[in-house]
Amino acid sequence: MAKIIFNNKTIPEIFKFVSSHRDGEHKLKLFMSTDKMMAKADELKLNRNDVIVFSVVSKKDALTAIQAVPQIRSKHENVRIVFCLKDFTCISEVFECRPDYILHLNQIEEKLIPLVNRFEKDSSDKNELLMIKKQGKSYCIDPEKVVCFEKEERKVKVVMEDGDVLMFSASLRGLMDILPDYFIRVHIGFVVNAKKIIKVLDTTLVLEANPVIEIPVSRTRRTAVKSYLKKMRTGLN
Repeated sequence: MAKIIFNNKTIPEIFKFVSSHRDGEHKLKLFMSTDKMMAKADELKLNRNDVIVFSVVSKKDALTAIQAVPQIRSKHENVRIVFCLKDFTCISEVFECRPDYILHLNQIEEKLIPLVNRFEKDSSDKNELLMIKKQGKSYCIDPEKVVCFEKEERKVKVVMEDGDVLMFSASLRGLMDILPDYFIRVHIGFVVNAKKIIKVLDTTLVLEANPVIEIPVSRTRRTAVKSYLKKMRTGLN
């Protein structure tokens, strides 16, 4: 179930929408100003299906929201951004921050929920293949065939089950937002495919690859990792 976060509770169209959908299929969070989103970007708990709605009734609103978007996306790469505009006087500025969708405020009642549902469906469809970009080109890889992701400075290394290695620009945090549930962060520098774990040692995990590889598990994550693996019922000792 997606969360829909609004930046302004005083706009009549927004207030009416939230009031009429409070018991609907999506969780609505109304009380978070744009300034607060920027100040607490690190602390926001956002998933890949969640949507932030920036309501814009003045040029000042537009400029503040435009400033917030890259800051939020730097921490949450896959959150959906929707702008709801009172008019289109700031449309060129809004386009520059590349939102996922732009609505007129009077369209929110009719179009926002179907839009959020479409985002969720698109996310589910794309979950089958993982798209990465490298040197301006897009590549699709099967998450099932990924052994692990390793952070290397500002890039991420992907180790495939056949031993192939890919490098691309991304963050492990951003990847965790879009990867299937069987991927787990085991270290500040590693995300692993739990289906590829063949042995659990005291401080490392042995992963099925060609050749077999061993990944460290940070001390602060060991309990969480063991609990996760137990829930998966992998049968590992």
